[in-house]
Amino acid sequence: MRTARLLFDGFSAVIWYYPLVLFLLVASAELFAARAPMMSAYHHVLVESAVFLLVLAALGLVGVPRATRTERRRRSGIQEIDSMEGTEFEERLAHAFRAGGWRVSLTPATGDFGADLVLERDGTRTVVQAKRWDDSVGIEAVYEVVGAKAHYGASEAVVVTNSAFSPAAVELAEENGVSLVARDELVEMLASQGTPSRTGLFLAVSQIASGVRFLLGVVWTACVAVLGLLVAHRAYRRIVRHA
Repeated sequence: MRTARLLFDGFSAVIWYYPLVLFLLVASAELFAARAPMMSAYHHVLVESAVFLLVLAALGLVGVPRATRTERRRRSGIQEIDSMEGTEFEERLAHAFRAGGWRVSLTPATGDFGADLVLERDGTRTVVQAKRWDDSVGIEAVYEVVGAKAHYGASEAVVVTNSAFSPAAVELAEENGVSLVARDELVEMLASQGTPSRTGLFLAVSQIASGVRFLLGVVWTACVAVLGLLVAHRAYRRIVRHA
C-alpha cells in the first residue's frame, strides 16, 4: 500500500512538473550548445533564450503549490458544492463513493435515523452524515451518526462537510470512533476522482502565472512594510524633536 502511494505521488509530481522540467532541459541544452565554437554566431541568442526559459521555469516552480491548490479546488467542484442544497450534496457524495467502489444507499429525507448515506464494501458497512453548511459543524452531527451506526448495524461512522468542525465535535468524534471529513479532506477526495483541466503548455502557463502573482504579492508586502517603517520612523523623530 505504501509503495503504491509513493508511486502515485511520484506520478503526480511528474505530471505537475514536467512542463517546467522541459523548460530546464531545453535551457540547459541551449547553454551547452552556446559553448561550442561552431555556434559562436548564435551565442547571444542561445544564452538569452536559455536565460528566458530558466526564468520561466523558476517562476513556474514558485507557482506550483498555488497552482496545485487552485487545480484541486477546480477539479473537486467545491465552489459548486458551496451553493448546493443538502440533498444535492448527498447525491454528489453518493456519486463520489460509488466511484470509489462502494455500494451506496441514500436514506429517506425524513426518518433517516441520523445517516444520509449507507455504504457497503467487502462486508463493511459505513454510515455517513452529510452536512452542507456555511458554519462549522457541531456535536449534534456526531451524536446523530453515532445513533445511526447502531441503528444500521454499521462498523464505521463518518461525518462529511464542506465546512469545518467545532473543537467539541472533534473531541466527541475521537471519543466515539467517528471519522470526520472537513473541507480540505473533501477537496482532496473529490479532486482525486477528477481529470486535470490543464495539461502541457496550459499547465505551465498557469504555474508561471501563479509564480508571478506570488512574487508580486511579496513585492507589494515588502513595499507596504518599508513604507510603514518610514512613516513610523518619521513619527518617532517628530516625537523626539518635540519632547
